[in-house]
Amino acid sequence: MLSTGERKTEILKRADRIKKERAGRVSRITAGIACAASLCLIIVLSAVLSGLPANSGMAGSVGMAASIFSGNEMLGYLVIGILAFILGVSVTILCFRLRDKEEDRHDRDR
Repeated sequence: MLSTGERKTEILKRADRIKKERAGRVSRITAGIACAASLCLIIVLSAVLSGLPANSGMAGSVGMAASIFSGNEMLGYLVIGILAFILGVSVTILCFRLRDKEEDRHDRDR
């Protein structure tokens, strides 16, 4: 038979564990939504960019080969730079989450 103090500590431990599980669930749902939104953004941008004409009447012009946009060379580099930045931030966040998850597993094993 547990004393009142022991029951209280067990209840507090259980409540803390339930709170951590809920926070983990919310974190996983948020990460899933963020991944889905990123994937949708990439798909939409790919569809839009593939629908743009490659040369739009400038078939003989020199210097437009590096641009993915017909009229403005810098716009293509700007979009690629922004997408690269977003990818870098996403990978960094993923690495931090994986490290935290690994530390939590390590702490639970002790």
